[in-house]
Amino acid sequence: MEIAQLKQKILDDSSLIFKDKLIDRNFSMSFFPRKANVITGARRCGKTSQLRLMARKMVESGTDNRKICYLTFFDDAFIDSDVTVSQIEKAYYELYPEYYNDDEVVFLFDEIQVLKNWGAGITSLIDRHPVKVILTGSSARYLSFDIATELRGRALTDHFYPLSFQEFMLFNGIDIKGKEAYSSEEEAMIKNMFTLYHEHGSYPELATISDRTLRNKILSSYFDLMFSRDLIERFDIAKAGELKALMRRIIKTSSSPQSLKRLEHILASSGHNLSAPTVSSYIEMMEEAAIISSVPKYGNEKIQKNNPVKYYAVDHALVKYMNEFSPMEGISEELMVFAHLQRSNLRIFYYRTKDDYEADFLLADEDLTPISLIQVTDNFKDSRDREIRGIFASLEELSMQEGYILTTENEEEVSIKGKTIHVMPIWKYLLT
Repeated sequence: MEIAQLKQKILDDSSLIFKDKLIDRNFSMSFFPRKANVITGARRCGKTSQLRLMARKMVESGTDNRKICYLTFFDDAFIDSDVTVSQIEKAYYELYPEYYNDDEVVFLFDEIQVLKNWGAGITSLIDRHPVKVILTGSSARYLSFDIATELRGRALTDHFYPLSFQEFMLFNGIDIKGKEAYSSEEEAMIKNMFTLYHEHGSYPELATISDRTLRNKILSSYFDLMFSRDLIERFDIAKAGELKALMRRIIKTSSSPQSLKRLEHILASSGHNLSAPTVSSYIEMMEEAAIISSVPKYGNEKIQKNNPVKYYAVDHALVKYMNEFSPMEGISEELMVFAHLQRSNLRIFYYRTKDDYEADFLLADEDLTPISLIQVTDNFKDSRDREIRGIFASLEELSMQEGYILTTENEEEVSIKGKTIHVMPIWKYLLT
């Protein structure tokens, strides 16, 4: 591609910033001189839209739109071309030479992995100019995680998640930001949205699709894309059938404690022979591709290593789709709470007491100091006494003063021996 063509592409793609209606997401990033920013996250969680939204908000806040160079590389103009970052840099500054040393210039590159030798090009760009650079990428070869690694310490990463419950409501035209209390009408509306969130899941594309059959077809395509592009092609996996069986198993049993040996035996019983080390390796690949996240048992490294691990899929509707003919029994609710907790930037564990009571989530800091204890249940009315005994026992062992039991409807506060247990609806917790 000639420099003249690149200049035209820069001008053409700038119009994409204002194309389509974009919903504001709960996302921010910090910039640091001479470092690129990389937006990481699962496939189809909305990274491309977020990149455009960030550019749009910069313009709306007063930045000259000529200082924003937005380019998406996943189109015919760039596929299999020899375009480099250095050529894009040259084309941009030939268009706007007055901005050569301007620190308000921002380069936003979507699907950066398409360009050859892009890592060296980005490094050169941020070394030569006082600019901000924001990158995303996803393909069989590169995910956003790989991009951060490729830049070798010259990148800051910010993880981008699928829709939170509050964002899901925004996608459906309901904004309740900043509210601490709700009218009866608002509460009824929120509960209805929670039911829809439960059914539709957290993928942006599915937020407003009412046709369940269509949603399931799209979820099936997502599964196939994650399997084929993010795992098989990216890691050059030979045992595709075995990996697919493991991936289906891990997603279907989200939130259930799993040991490598048990997974090995379960797969073997269905004719898929994978050793425990290979199972472990495949699970790491799924985590790296943001298909699943692991939650170990609370404790030191030895305790974590010697106990089963819980795995949570990226989206609760995907798990429901995989369990179409099986009862979920509160699994969707637990997955929604986990997705909410991921945004806390705290370490997430599960906790089991000496008497074998289990708390679904224990949030802790880097030093393993307990911060918050949470139990999720969809049947509090029938299991109230057991749930309270379990959370109280956990609080006692952890020397904590308060914990949460999240339910579908109930709300109360229980005080026992100076400890407080907050019982509250899941939907209300998801809005905190």
